[in-house]
Amino acid sequence: MKTRILAVWMTICCAAALLAGCGDAQAADAGKVADELKTSLVFQDDMMEIEKDVLENYYRVTDEEIEDFKVYKSASGATAEEIAVFTAKSGKTEAVKNAVEMRVEDLGLSFEDYVPEEMVKINNAVIVTRGSTVALVVADDSDGAKSLLDDLLK
Repeated sequence: MKTRILAVWMTICCAAALLAGCGDAQAADAGKVADELKTSLVFQDDMMEIEKDVLENYYRVTDEEIEDFKVYKSASGATAEEIAVFTAKSGKTEAVKNAVEMRVEDLGLSFEDYVPEEMVKINNAVIVTRGSTVALVVADDSDGAKSLLDDLLK
């Protein structure tokens, strides 16, 4: 009898543990992730932070779609270098990811004739989505950016 109760109890505990992993992954702190990317990767240009009041000039996101964000872009505008980390609101992750992908397309249109050498970075832009976090890095070291994002967004 005790063995049967113990077996049922263990089954319930295992099922509960498995189900606990089925929810959305906890959102990463957008500011911390962006800051870590900025300090850990090498950029040709100085990176300036984009404030909320001008965010929509660069990304087609709204307050209804994002909870938190931090964006850095090339201070001079001479390079396509950029870091963007967003925490999407519930059910809005795909919309935020689409906005990030559109930003990469916009960068391509801006730089293809202006500074064509930057197209390598743009074409190798790293976009990572984990849970409700969507991150973008446009940099020379796309492999390093991807590796760092994989570590930061576990």
